[in-house]
Amino acid sequence: MYFRYRLLIGAYLIWITAVILLICAQVGLLPLYGIVEQTVFVGAMIGVVIGAVRILIRSATRLRTLVNDYQ
Repeated sequence: MYFRYRLLIGAYLIWITAVILLICAQVGLLPLYGIVEQTVFVGAMIGVVIGAVRILIRSATRLRTLVNDYQ
């Protein structure tokens, strides 16, 4: 159980580091590497998918509750 949380926190920290590196590259402090852009993009897409799934689950639960209350 704790391994999963450590893995998720590690992936989040890698993504945050990539975002900071991308910002530094945009400002001109560091050179831009392709892996940084890819990491930021993939991390953002994973975040969007997780958010969309959570919204769908929450909406289905509310709809199920509403239908059960109506009956």
